[in-house]
Amino acid sequence: MFEAGAAWLVADILSDNAARVRAFGLDSPLRFDFPVACKTGTSTAFRDNWAFGYTPEFVIAVWVGNFDGTPMQEISGVSGAAPVLQELMNHLHERCGTSWYTPPTPVVELAIHPLTGKQVHPARPDALRERFLANTLPPCEAATDYDAAGRVRLPAAYRDWFLHHGPSLGARVVLDDADVPPAEFRITQPVSGAVFVLDPDLPESGRRLRLRALAAGEVSWRSPTLRITGTSGTSEAWLAEGRHELVARDARTGAEARAWIEVRRL
Repeated sequence: MFEAGAAWLVADILSDNAARVRAFGLDSPLRFDFPVACKTGTSTAFRDNWAFGYTPEFVIAVWVGNFDGTPMQEISGVSGAAPVLQELMNHLHERCGTSWYTPPTPVVELAIHPLTGKQVHPARPDALRERFLANTLPPCEAATDYDAAGRVRLPAAYRDWFLHHGPSLGARVVLDDADVPPAEFRITQPVSGAVFVLDPDLPESGRRLRLRALAAGEVSWRSPTLRITGTSGTSEAWLAEGRHELVARDARTGAEARAWIEVRRL
């Protein structure tokens, strides 16, 4: 049904325990001592959960939930269905043996830069090893990708992103904005006119909407109809049904920006 190289890459990704470490830790129920492609899923409000695993020999799907449809108490796929999957797959591996898929010819492994995703010399200390289809290789790095200090130069198109997230990368990136005019104060999230739909199955935290704006200084927010909490960098609006106006004010310049949103319920 799918190109062999693409199917192999998906299986390779789903068998990579290191890719799950940030979310599940090193020794989660999805860790195996042999290759297994696996994935979990959790329904809204913890109604039920799933875990799937496969090798060339076996496919296992595990469902955990209450037969009357009532939610469980914060039992997710990794804590509910995954332990069952692990026990079954370990049993099959010990009793029958398992193997892994042979990499198709069009799959190649390259060293890439952790920020740009471009090909770099394999000896580079911070290079990552990734696998690609031979017909979709990333470009090679160029001297123009970096400034004199070795920082990654981001083109002007990244200005909005850089103002919000650039500081978290420290001295690793720099905005190449020599020919870019100063950013106009405006609300970047939410987009004016956006429509949000509240899902009754989501917990109360699902009503929170992060607010963002491009500004020269600290930003204060207000709305005549929505509750707003947090500080300048982490302000959130608590969504409720209706049409609402959001107003952002730049403390340094006094400029204001406005956006309208509509909130509906499923």
